Amino acid sequence: MARGKKDGTLYIGAFMLSEPEAGSDATSQRTTAEDKGDYYLLNGTKNWITNGGTASVYLVMAQTDIAKGAKGINTFIVEKNWPGVTVAAKENKLGIRASDTHTVMFSDVKVPKENRIGADGFGFSFAMKTLAGGRIGIAAQA
Repeated sequence: MARGKKDGTLYIGAFMLSEPEAGSDATSQRTTAEDKGDYYLLNGTKNWITNGGTASVYLVMAQTDIAKGAKGINTFIVEKNWPGVTVAAKENKLGIRASDTHTVMFSDVKVPKENRIGADGFGFSFAMKTLAGGRIGIAAQA
């Protein structure tokens, strides 16, 4: 991914935290990943996803245990071409039009257990660390 290519083809990632109902409250994830033993079953919608249409692989934040709040959020590696992944039309943005921004929906997507990043409940911490660096870039764009 660091080179942007895999097997000679374009290979880009996308970070998926924002949701229609959550706004800027990252602890209010409604996308769920239900533990099914050998895999997680991913369901939900992510909005305003940079590279949502171009990316081959996604880092998806999802709630695995709502009772734990932020500690019940995990991050999963999900490939765009998996069954149940749907990419909506490109957003017609006012600025930064060179980057594609999409809504991405997940409907009963089977995510292998080994595709969870870190220990159980690490997702929120992972997302906040990622955002800390990204916010500098967003500020520069403004």
